[in-house]
Amino acid sequence: MTGDDPRLDFRDLRAAPKIPVVWGSSRVVLNRVLFGMARTVCTSPYWVEIRGRQGEVEEPGPGELGWVAADRLFYIGDLFESSTGAVRPPVEFALLSFLRDPSQEPVSEAMKLPPTEPAPAAPSGASAPPRVVAVANVDRVEQLYPETPRAMQAVVRAFLKAGLVPFFSTLRATKRSVAADFVFQVVARGLSDWKSGTLVCAKAPEDSSWKVGDNVPLTRLPTIASSLSGRADPRP
Repeated sequence: MTGDDPRLDFRDLRAAPKIPVVWGSSRVVLNRVLFGMARTVCTSPYWVEIRGRQGEVEEPGPGELGWVAADRLFYIGDLFESSTGAVRPPVEFALLSFLRDPSQEPVSEAMKLPPTEPAPAAPSGASAPPRVVAVANVDRVEQLYPETPRAMQAVVRAFLKAGLVPFFSTLRATKRSVAADFVFQVVARGLSDWKSGTLVCAKAPEDSSWKVGDNVPLTRLPTIASSLSGRADPRP
């Protein structure tokens, strides 16, 4: 593998709206991989993190580490939180409503997105990078959807309509993942030994530089390695 390997900077994800799903067994590793992949494509991605049940201990993620601008950071609490009488903040409630039924709650309104947002300047002849929203821990809301690709397709279409390209992370690859353009498995047991981990391509478009079965060390993927080492570039 050479320094010119097009897989290393995920340029296939920048060329046109392509939807990736990353999955694996370690949530903290997954979310840092997701953030690193998103930062490769968009310098300041939106970050939507679906939280676990109250009392569930989790290691700090991109939001807690200060890597995401406050106006691009969103948390959704435990789905069953309402049964305890807790009242969700309006933005969180709107986002959850969007996830439950994308046709009823426009994501642009749920996330309070500006009507238009100037695209970052691109070199002459190059296309402007897409706006990316990284949605972490989608396995925590999978009970909202039937086990079919169509369920995920509705969410993807709604994000794209709002001018956002969604990237997803999940602990489980399911039939819903088939709706994505790319599916990557993160093979790493935890944050302490991520340097021995790899990113395995399970699905990719035929014209992609990534091929099914590609197994690339995480240490060879610059923005992902930076996130995993805790040295992600500070937010713009």
